[in-house]
Amino acid sequence: MHRNSALLPLMAVWLLTQTTVPYAVLGYELISSSNAAVVKQWQAGVLCGAATGTDCTTHKQKMAARWQSLLLNSSSAAWPTVNATTAAGAKFFIVARHLKPLECNIQFAEAYCNNKGAVLAYWNTQQEYNAVAKLTLGLAKQSKDQWHVYIGVVQLPAAKEPKAGWVWVHNSAAASVPWAQNEPNQHNGANIKGHTEDCAVLATYHGQKATKLVDDFPCSYADDKGNWLAGGWNPKLSVACRIVQLIGGSICC
Repeated sequence: MHRNSALLPLMAVWLLTQTTVPYAVLGYELISSSNAAVVKQWQAGVLCGAATGTDCTTHKQKMAARWQSLLLNSSSAAWPTVNATTAAGAKFFIVARHLKPLECNIQFAEAYCNNKGAVLAYWNTQQEYNAVAKLTLGLAKQSKDQWHVYIGVVQLPAAKEPKAGWVWVHNSAAASVPWAQNEPNQHNGANIKGHTEDCAVLATYHGQKATKLVDDFPCSYADDKGNWLAGGWNPKLSVACRIVQLIGGSICC
């Protein structure tokens, strides 16, 4: 264990409580066949932004604590990354291994980014999107494998499926999304009980020459016991993060 690893959960709590920008996805929970209340909350896509004051802060702290044991093991060997920096200075990184079942959900993905002084990847320009897309395709080519990489885009729970209400996680603003052909399509939401495609990934199966990689995707792909959903299929998930600064309590750059 890294000698400073005990500070990591504290860092996560600080990042999650100091910013005044709402983290829209923090209400999502793991699907649990034995916990109807959790299933209902997850299906509804409860947003942290819908809570107020102490309730929202408490939820963020619980989220950080929930994944503490997984986040503590943050060595480069356990969490290898590939990295990219744009000419304008935006910095992205992607976990260069497939997530394990208990890690395969948007809540853990965001907690991981937060522990690294980052948020789930977003972009402000075409150049920034190109950088993270190229990084994702490069990882697929190098590993000779397919990847679904969580990014910081979610769908509001009351939005009309499949195209309405997609927002950035870091500021809840409407997201500019280069959807892949025939996406978003709510495919798994229609075929898997208790499953909705309210999150988004960069999907490399579209091919090395594809310029639009974004698919809508389930916000969780395993139950709270570590079992894959969808008949045991491994979605080969990862997570893309963007390093950020906090200026005046708001996420910057």
